[in-house]
Amino acid sequence: TPQAPGSAAATEDWEETSRKWQKAASSLQSALDSAIVSRDAFAATSKTERLEKERILALYEKEKTTVRNELNDAFKVAKTNLKKLNDTTAVAEMGGKTIEVLKDELGVATQRLKGADDDLAASRKQVKRLTSN
Repeated sequence: TPQAPGSAAATEDWEETSRKWQKAASSLQSALDSAIVSRDAFAATSKTERLEKERILALYEKEKTTVRNELNDAFKVAKTNLKKLNDTTAVAEMGGKTIEVLKDELGVATQRLKGADDDLAASRKQVKRLTSN
């Protein structure tokens, strides 16, 4: 029931309403403070997580670069070793061919020497025959 303005009951109602509004305002302020604290904590956590992700990503990129450089170095070494192996193989093949050529030349020289020995033996026989007559 409405009270007459200015009456003690109206003043008491107004004071009660004012206390309710103050209590509601205080509750809202507490909720707002709590929300701000939660927001700040979330922002700090988010920032920490973002910084951690950035740190992990930087470490990953560094490791990836290190591995790539090591692989490139290993590839260069392997390429150099393959070239040396190919060069060595070529020299060995040439050496094998050279040995075959030398064997052939030695065979030819041996045949010539045998032929020369035969000619020398024939000449000695002729000299003996001519000197014995």
